Amino acid sequence: MIVVGLGAQIADPIVGLEITLVILKITWDSWNTVRHTEIDLEQIDGQMH
Repeated sequence: MIVVGLGAQIADPIVGLEITLVILKITWDSWNTVRHTEIDLEQIDGQMH
């Protein structure tokens, strides 16, 4: 981020885009983890009673 500190105006939106892409990657990976996790309904049902 030294480039942004030195005043290169093009670097600021590029850094913002990179941060956005990292956040989207983390969100995508988290969603895939949740989506592919098997839920044991019998265990959950036993805990609720």
